Amino acid sequence: MASFLRRLQDTFAAPAPPAAAPAPPAVPPVMETVKETIKDTFVKHPYFPAESPIVGYLANEYNTLELVSLFAAGCAVIFACTYVTVKRAAWGPLSFLTASLIAKDHPLRHPFQIIVSLGQLYGDVLYYATSLFDEHLLGLSYSRPEAAYYWGYFVFMNAFWIVIPLILIIKSVNACTRAFTALNRAEKVLNGGIAKKQL
Repeated sequence: MASFLRRLQDTFAAPAPPAAAPAPPAVPPVMETVKETIKDTFVKHPYFPAESPIVGYLANEYNTLELVSLFAAGCAVIFACTYVTVKRAAWGPLSFLTASLIAKDHPLRHPFQIIVSLGQLYGDVLYYATSLFDEHLLGLSYSRPEAAYYWGYFVFMNAFWIVIPLILIIKSVNACTRAFTALNRAEKVLNGGIAKKQL
């Protein structure tokens, strides 16, 4: 019991006065210029003096352009991985379901056709965007240099997967619009007919 009371007393006792903070280590000259550039623009870290380097703190190690490019690359990886995961888990089964609904002329084919077509459109835009980003900004080309390969295979053959989903989306949206317009007209006629009978 005495040891428990001693531990309890030690826990709630007044803390010892803080020791003097050690002097910050010397900063290399290159690191100092990067730090001054970033410090004057937007980076403020509230827990340390501005003169002390934080080990592993990205703003101390890279310039702003490198940080932005690292962030953009990370976003692109997350974007691509998310799409690939959704495509494998959902788009295949949804495509088969949509095909069977189209074959049966089921009314639900239009919402599913819109969903699958939007997914296909998203994937093709992602494919074009990442490839063109790499080509124009990084100078990496994934096709042969001849114009026939670039315009024939890359642009033209993939354009089908933009045009066809757009046509299907427009057709499905028009079908949904016609269905809801007819439903609204029928409700107005029924409500008008019920109102006349009540008089």
